[in-house]
Amino acid sequence: MTGYAESALVAEAKDVLGSDEQILAAGIFGLTELTHAQAKGGVLGGLLGALAPGGLDVLAGTLIGGIIGRHDAAARSGASVQLLVAITPDTIHVLNRDASGSLDTEYASFPRATTTVSVRPVGLSRRLTLTEPGHDATVELHGTVSGVSDLTEGDRLVLELLDPSGRP
Repeated sequence: MTGYAESALVAEAKDVLGSDEQILAAGIFGLTELTHAQAKGGVLGGLLGALAPGGLDVLAGTLIGGIIGRHDAAARSGASVQLLVAITPDTIHVLNRDASGSLDTEYASFPRATTTVSVRPVGLSRRLTLTEPGHDATVELHGTVSGVSDLTEGDRLVLELLDPSGRP
């Protein structure tokens, strides 16, 4: 069992929300905007790497720039790079997975009864949009349904629970 197994994620959510909390599903998601920040950081890093002498500098710059761009964008949003989405009977919790302790434990939460949920396929990823009408609260996340990712089990269960139409 890895740290990404759904049972481990449920246990992690219980550690944050309380051991008596009923967790129906839990998965690891990321802010959608981080994929754009990673791409921009990669391009900038690659350009900087191209200016330096050597053969692998473009590749190294691209990889390092992407990682830095993603982490910087997450920090500016008050989020960790990985977010734990935990579903309880009443609430959708979006929790920071922050080992440093510098971020709020809960990035966002949405009441299940009134939250509008949209799941949109993007290749082997899924864009999960949570919107609370009347409060202008919206979070757009991305998860995976790829069979080769350790994240698939939890993400798929969260998506199936939130969007029973069968799109995950």
